[in-house]
Amino acid sequence: MLLESVDNNAGEAIASPLKWCLTETVSIHQIGDDQFAVRDLRTKAYFRVGPQEAFLLEELRGNVTYYQVKDSFHTKFDEALAYTDFKDFLQLLAEKGLLKDVRDLIDASKQNPKKRAVSGDEEDDDDEESHSGRGGSILYYRLPMVNPDRFLGWFVRTFPILWTKPFFLLTSTMILVSFCILISNTADLVVGLQNAIRWESVLVGILSIFASTVLHELGHGATCKRFGGQVTEAGFLFMIFIPCLYVNVSDAWIIRERWKRLAITLAGGYCDLCIWALSVLVWRVSESDSIVNYVAFVLLTTCGSRSLMNFNPLIRLDGYYLVSDLLEYPNLYKQARQYWVGTLNWLLWGAKKPVAPRMPIFTFFYGMVMWFFGLSLLTWVGVRLLEIAQGGYGWFGTVFVSCLLYYGIQRVFRGFIGKEFLFMFTKRTRRTIGLVVLLAACGIACFWIPLEYTSTGNFEVRPSSDVDVCSPVHSFIATVCIQDGQLVNVDQTIVELHA
Repeated sequence: MLLESVDNNAGEAIASPLKWCLTETVSIHQIGDDQFAVRDLRTKAYFRVGPQEAFLLEELRGNVTYYQVKDSFHTKFDEALAYTDFKDFLQLLAEKGLLKDVRDLIDASKQNPKKRAVSGDEEDDDDEESHSGRGGSILYYRLPMVNPDRFLGWFVRTFPILWTKPFFLLTSTMILVSFCILISNTADLVVGLQNAIRWESVLVGILSIFASTVLHELGHGATCKRFGGQVTEAGFLFMIFIPCLYVNVSDAWIIRERWKRLAITLAGGYCDLCIWALSVLVWRVSESDSIVNYVAFVLLTTCGSRSLMNFNPLIRLDGYYLVSDLLEYPNLYKQARQYWVGTLNWLLWGAKKPVAPRMPIFTFFYGMVMWFFGLSLLTWVGVRLLEIAQGGYGWFGTVFVSCLLYYGIQRVFRGFIGKEFLFMFTKRTRRTIGLVVLLAACGIACFWIPLEYTSTGNFEVRPSSDVDVCSPVHSFIATVCIQDGQLVNVDQTIVELHA
């Protein structure tokens, strides 16, 4: 908490008589009983604060002194507001550019340059997207292009039926029917996939993905606009070197009704499912050799694959934000990763045990699964890029992709192999010796412990070599002296012959 219930008489004696005021671009919105969202229209940044911080921000809308705020705060919360706490809060606002006149706070900010959030949470480039504009990391880079707010306003006014209960029931029924049709025609789907592997499918697939992505982002943006938000930014997003489209619907943070925020998150994926369901119906009713049937099949496969990836909660797409909103767990990605890496540092390197976050068991396992999934995805993408680079771009392409992979691996293992790892080698001798012995034992076990390979299913076992046993005279087999599969020795009788 930024505010403490202490009475600082000395602080009152040195309190500055200066008046303070927020900029006109700051707006405050209540989104829960004890949660408020702060929006800065100038920087398009969003912050979450508690009731006490929200009250202070409301008080700072007019030119007020510390003494005025102190009296109002005591009346509202029956607590004393220390001047040092008030000064720290003003410094936070000054660092975010939310105050009109920072005055003597500028020098204090230079003395304490550490970046802090109004909500009290640390920020880094792994936070949820709470601001707009160009930026991000190489693995997650945004490039804004247009302001779609005016177009989305026209779209919402022209097609209001898209947000009605009859339309929702109709499309939900269509999705369910299409799912049943696809399950009953699985064999035809497999055959179609084998026949669709040709160069024309690549072009049609790219066009289908682009069109469905535009409709996907239109669903997010239009739904946000429909529920009172503003969508002032849309453009390209490069996620693990893969180009995507995006619209910034951060205004969903200021919408109080939880179901509306969930609807904004679901709108894009639901639009994909509608396109997929319509493609399944067209695929089944059209002629099998027609161009319409072919395009519908490519569209249903691309939209189906996109939906599976989009609703994956381990990637920061719609599925992740849906889980975060359902659990009311902001910054789930950041919290889970920090807790997972901190627990590993505690168990392996002997670091301080991390503070248990909210829902510690879920947070730990989510962070673990998410970390391994990210490492596997980066490895798969990296191997494919290396194959392409080596085949068409020679050593230059290989070096370039290797540098990108090195950067990505650094981000994946960030915080894992660092100061605690080095501190273990210099100060924690017993733990270091124990880990070295354990690694050596694992290496020896890999070479000395035999591993059995088993296989199940219907199959036929054939010998690696065949040996023909012939009789020197014409005869008949009277008795077979061994069993099928039995091991035989030298000079052992196999069969008895009668001439």
